[in-house]
Amino acid sequence: MAHLIADKTICPLCGKTISSDDVVVGFPAFLKPSHRLGLFSDGIFHQACVDLSSEGAEAQALYTQWLAVWQSRPSNLESLEDIDEWGKNAFAHYWQEVARADS
Repeated sequence: MAHLIADKTICPLCGKTISSDDVVVGFPAFLKPSHRLGLFSDGIFHQACVDLSSEGAEAQALYTQWLAVWQSRPSNLESLEDIDEWGKNAFAHYWQEVARADS
């Protein structure tokens, strides 16, 4: 999980420090580090940098897809094994989309 420490955290897109007054956006670990958009996974950015980045909209779209899958999980999953098994099936289509986006 990415952490924001005001006036210490560096925006990966512009290389400048993120201050407490900046509007920021953060992403959980939703892509593999080797993915061409892996920079966005588990990262914190200036919102303006993401908005101006040629890849920012694409990363946000993939994250929106990931979030929709995750939020569709059944509430009756009781164990990590159950969640893992559900996730393997539920995210299969998402990972196909991610692989296409990585090409």
